[in-house]
Amino acid sequence: MLTFCSFLQSLLVKVTKKVYHKSAIMIVGVVIVAVLTVAGGIFGGSERNALTVHAETSLEIKPEGRPTEEIALLTEAKIHFQLTDSDIIEKEKIKAVTEQIARIAVEELSLQEAAATQATTAIQYTAKEYEVLTRIVQAESGGCDIKGRILIANVIFNRIRSEEFPDTVTEVVYQKSQFSPVSDGSLKKCKVTPETIEAVDRALAGEDYSQGALYFMNRKLSSSRNVSWFDRNLTYLFQYDRHEFFK
Repeated sequence: MLTFCSFLQSLLVKVTKKVYHKSAIMIVGVVIVAVLTVAGGIFGGSERNALTVHAETSLEIKPEGRPTEEIALLTEAKIHFQLTDSDIIEKEKIKAVTEQIARIAVEELSLQEAAATQATTAIQYTAKEYEVLTRIVQAESGGCDIKGRILIANVIFNRIRSEEFPDTVTEVVYQKSQFSPVSDGSLKKCKVTPETIEAVDRALAGEDYSQGALYFMNRKLSSSRNVSWFDRNLTYLFQYDRHEFFK
């Protein structure tokens, strides 16, 4: 049962990373169709609202209570478009409906964006993955203070949320050639301390100092080849304690 729930949780994260933009496009499309349908039904269904080549210059319009310049502009518009006062009212109704549809679309997109963000922000994990998480944080930053350990957990979470990396704790940690404790076996040998557990729990609760970092390295302990790759291919963000963080 736990395995099936974990599968559903990972599937949710995978879907929410990619569905939002597609659904946003669909909503905008529906709005456009709705507006065109409303406008087409009013303007396309009556010849008196169509543009005419020849103006009816003898049309007499005397709106009450309007300034002289506004009367002149309305008269000219009615001559060119053969509009009656009721036509102008219909145009104003269409404008109001169109603006209302646009507002609804924007609100819907905002709600979907918030839902997608909330879904991808919450890290899904099993008891086994929690153990993997605490071990990788311990192995990578066991000599750091609490903030240094939180930062390592932050990078793991940033990768889970990123399209560039896998979607689960286990897949991220065990991705080939990413974390040296996996390669040298120290991940399974390390003893997780209470400080590391606290750091992981605080990171899971939302404590984040990473500035979106997806990579980190200890320059003194890294090979010159790896250091060169980091410097050439990534954007340097900041250094904390013994680790430098990149994006």
